[in-house]
Amino acid sequence: MEKANLFIIGASKCGTTSLYEILNEHPEICMSNLKETGYFAKTSDIRKNINYKAFYQHYNNEKVIGEVSPIYSELNVVPWVPRDLYNYNPDAQIIYIIRNPIKRMESVWKQTMSTGHWRERVYEQKFGVDINKMPLDFKKAIYNYPPFLEASKYWKQIQGYRKFFDDNQIKVVLFEDFVNKPDEVIYDLYNFMGVEQVNVNKSNLHYNPSQGKNMLNPKYKKILRLIHFVNTRLKTPYKLKKIIKSKISTSIPKETIEGELKKDVLDILDEDVKMILSYANKNVDYWKF
Repeated sequence: MEKANLFIIGASKCGTTSLYEILNEHPEICMSNLKETGYFAKTSDIRKNINYKAFYQHYNNEKVIGEVSPIYSELNVVPWVPRDLYNYNPDAQIIYIIRNPIKRMESVWKQTMSTGHWRERVYEQKFGVDINKMPLDFKKAIYNYPPFLEASKYWKQIQGYRKFFDDNQIKVVLFEDFVNKPDEVIYDLYNFMGVEQVNVNKSNLHYNPSQGKNMLNPKYKKILRLIHFVNTRLKTPYKLKKIIKSKISTSIPKETIEGELKKDVLDILDEDVKMILSYANKNVDYWKF
C-alpha cells in the first residue's frame, strides 16, 4: 500500500472518535482498522515488533490513508512523534481538534478514571514510556498527569508539528464548531484532504462517550490486583470479567474546574489560548471562560 498520509493527532475528548467514524465511510478515505494505533508514540523497541501496514490490510487504492491517535498531541510525553511522522511521510496532513480546555480536562477525568489510569501505568503498558499512575486527587491529576494541563497547551503542542510540517499541511478544528455545524466542518476537511464532498452521516456523531461511565472501586484494590494477576495468566471469559467488574464498580466522582483552580489554570494557559485561537482564525474570547 501507499504510506499513510493523514494523521489526526487529537486532542483527547474532542470528538476524534466521531471524526474517525465519519471519515471511515468516505469512499476515498481508508482509515486504520484500529482507531488509535498509537504506533508512532511507541518506543522503537516496541515498534520494531509491530507491522504498521497490518492496520491497513483493507486498503483498496483510496486517496487518503489515515489514523487517529490523540497521544500524538501529548508531546511532553512523546516528543519524537512529529519528527518520526515527518521522516515516515513528509507530505502527510495533520488534523488537530481542540476544545475549551476546561471542559476537555473535566471530560478527560471521567475517561481516565473509567479506563484505569489511576491503578495501572497505562503509558508504560501502551507506549513504553515511564509515567506514574494517575493521582486519584483531581487537582493533582490536573497539574501532574500528562493528558490534563500539559495536553491542553494546544499552541505548544502544535508548535512541535510546525517545526516539520508547513502550515498548509496542518488543520486546526474547534470541537465546538464540530458540534454546532458538523456539515460545514466536515466539508471543510474534505476540501483540506482534496476528496469528494459526500453527505455526512449524523448517526456517527457522539461527542461525549465518557458520560455515564463507571470506574472500579478503589476500596477493592486487593481484589483488583488478584483479577489482574489471574487475567495475565489465564484467559478469563469475557462474560465472567464483565460480571466481576459490575460487582466492584462505582460511579466516577464528579469534578469540575472552578473558583481558584479555574483562575490558576486559565492564568497558566492564557498566552497559549490566545496564540492557538489566533492560529485557528478565532476571536480571543471564543471559549468565553
